Amino acid sequence: MNVTGLHRGLEEKFDLFCSATTFESILACFYELCDGVVSKPTKQSWNIFHELSVNLKSYWKAAALFSKLEKRVKMKQYHHQTLCRDINVLVIGCGPCGMRCAIELALLGARVIIIEKRHTFSRFFVPQTYSGFFQAPCTLLSTLTMAN
Repeated sequence: MNVTGLHRGLEEKFDLFCSATTFESILACFYELCDGVVSKPTKQSWNIFHELSVNLKSYWKAAALFSKLEKRVKMKQYHHQTLCRDINVLVIGCGPCGMRCAIELALLGARVIIIEKRHTFSRFFVPQTYSGFFQAPCTLLSTLTMAN
């Protein structure tokens, strides 16, 4: 397969990944995309991110996404993904807040596992807020994290 054919295949795999709506199809598309790009297995997710961005930089859809992600990753607040390097985090629920929390923690260098009961993803979320409910647990959590 020539280079043009390889990139066309990666572009199609990227489009399938972006349009997937079920958890199983998202994972399958991601693994298929990585199989075509990632040269060797790695535990560092940033290596996968780098290889995907390098191989898909000529595809306009991927380039737009990766430029936003790279800009975010390079922010000084993330300390080159070393601040939470030795922390394992379990995020329960992958709604807008759970997903944002997981992404931010990963950007800080934490190893994040997400548990979600839904099998499909959509853009329709109904956030529920409870006044005062999160204030005490979040304060306690940040205190415990800083103490360790």
